[in-house]
Amino acid sequence: MNIIRAILSLYWQLIMFGINNLMHGLSGALAGQNAIVPIVVGAGALMIAFAIPGAILGLLGQALPVILPIVILCLIVGITWKLISDQRGGKDLKTSIKETTAKIWKLFQFSQWKLPLGQPKEKVFWDPQDLWTAVSAKEISAPIGIQDDGNYAVLVLGDEVPHALLAGRSRSGKSNLLHVIIHGLAHRYSPDELEFYLMDYKDGVEFNSYGGNKVSGIHGLPHARLVAAASESDTEYGITVLEHLQQEMLRRNKLFTNSGVKNIEGYCQQRGLLPRILVVIDEFQVLFQTGEMITARVNALLSDLLSKAGSTGIHILLATQSLRALLGVSGFAAVRAKIMGRIALAASSREDSEFILESGNHAAAELKVEGKTRFGILNSDNGQPTANIQFLIPFAAPEDCAGHQAYFAGQAAGKPKKTKVFSGARLPQLPTPAWFTGTQRDTSQVILGEELNFESAMFSFEWKRDTGNNLLIVGYDEVIRNGLLRSLAFSATKHFTRIVYFNANRSFTSLGFSDPSIVVKRFDWDGDIADIVADLKTKKTLLIVDSLENAKVFSPPNPYGPKSTPPSPAELFVQFLEEAPQHGSHVVAFAANWKRLENQCRDYFRFFDLRIGFNLDEMCAGALAGTPTGMFKGLNNSTKAVFSDLQGNEQMLFRPFVV
Repeated sequence: MNIIRAILSLYWQLIMFGINNLMHGLSGALAGQNAIVPIVVGAGALMIAFAIPGAILGLLGQALPVILPIVILCLIVGITWKLISDQRGGKDLKTSIKETTAKIWKLFQFSQWKLPLGQPKEKVFWDPQDLWTAVSAKEISAPIGIQDDGNYAVLVLGDEVPHALLAGRSRSGKSNLLHVIIHGLAHRYSPDELEFYLMDYKDGVEFNSYGGNKVSGIHGLPHARLVAAASESDTEYGITVLEHLQQEMLRRNKLFTNSGVKNIEGYCQQRGLLPRILVVIDEFQVLFQTGEMITARVNALLSDLLSKAGSTGIHILLATQSLRALLGVSGFAAVRAKIMGRIALAASSREDSEFILESGNHAAAELKVEGKTRFGILNSDNGQPTANIQFLIPFAAPEDCAGHQAYFAGQAAGKPKKTKVFSGARLPQLPTPAWFTGTQRDTSQVILGEELNFESAMFSFEWKRDTGNNLLIVGYDEVIRNGLLRSLAFSATKHFTRIVYFNANRSFTSLGFSDPSIVVKRFDWDGDIADIVADLKTKKTLLIVDSLENAKVFSPPNPYGPKSTPPSPAELFVQFLEEAPQHGSHVVAFAANWKRLENQCRDYFRFFDLRIGFNLDEMCAGALAGTPTGMFKGLNNSTKAVFSDLQGNEQMLFRPFVV
């Protein structure tokens, strides 16, 4: 009986598969879409279904000559229609044939989807009739898989289950499921109903496509407010995003209070549309593994958001394949307890399953991984075993996702692009000299790059007529060094009467000053600054000393020894450092080796209240900036720099311009 029931069930699913594809294809055609593939597939499935009774009755020999030509004719008509449409659209014939062949081949690869009879994912989860029709006032939801009984497994985020944790072992299908979730929600809700903040700490590659790429012709996701390709050294940026979300939560709560409502649903009913926000952080455990100071801050921010943000329409999805790495991490157990929604993928052990779901829940350890088939457990009750829903995960093929995003982009055409794209591996490019002069609010402003935070605002400081207002820059990376050198020069052209440049190594004499618009009074120079000190009160001078630790001519003089007559270059340098800022002149000193500089030039440090460090270890960066070392983890990877104002007790991480 079970075998007969299974056969009848498969037969019924074949008929429904044909009807669904035929109806979706016809509705798509009426909407002006190229729907020949679902029409042909649906018609073919129905013909096969109708042929089965004939085969059972021994009439296959009579039915086959009629059915086979019709199926072949449908395929020929469909392929011809596709080629003609592509030709009209400007595609060359070779490319069109290649793409059409790939689509036909894909029809016979249903097994990788593992949906009922291999039903294509885009017809189940991305129905054209559902596009941007859902309302997010009460909650957001989307199907993320198929249960054993053929029903959808639906992820719902709202007041009852505001946040979710997604975890599983390596190669369990986490990245694929994230794409299924993002595309499923983006299909149902318009960018006005739902916004995404996508942060990827998995080498910064998983979410790249959502930011778009004009060169590659990749359309970004119009719902994306942020796409961050981060790494382990970019945890500070992640913190600034969480801080931004915390401020947005407070802003929304104030709106609700002023409107006399308690949550986003009440606000939308009374005042109108306010989009929900889904924050997805892939490999979020990195945020908890970067030092005690950062971990404590992450714990505090996440705890606050997980406790209060749900009612304001801000939801968080944390994903990882290294959840065990968080065992014993201070505060994480409390964070995990605040996440009611759990999505467990295949786990390596019963203990791992319990850590993802809940004590006594071993369902994730029993999930199988077969070829491209992936299963998951959806649980909306803090991982309690009675709430487990096992589901089959569809395969989100990259080409399907790209086409889906292109369709979204077409629907959102004409609307302003609002996506911020952060790439931790790429520093901002140095603008032109004209940009600097046109951007400066005052000639004393020095623009050096972008702040390392969500807003990515322009980073700058101003020269002031205060004692000690000189700048010391320490770090070894030629790209960053050259960018800072040029930024300083481009910012100085209108503020200073002259720029005097001295390089103790002499091999880098012309670096940073090849642009003819920069007026530099001296390149090669023996260090004699007697005339510069003499007219200190009449000419505003920017004195740049490159490789200060190697400048023997400026080796600090013995403060207790007799004064030279005439004063030595070193004595004049001390005089200039001390008096220049009061008259609008300043010194910028570069050094590559902090420890050597500290040994040889420590006596000069009191004249440099402004400091910049890059490509330094934590200890050296902390000593340079005069602060605890905890905030400088990752400063040695050449993707950021720290600015410190000792007099103002200010520290700021920024991303310097590079050439």
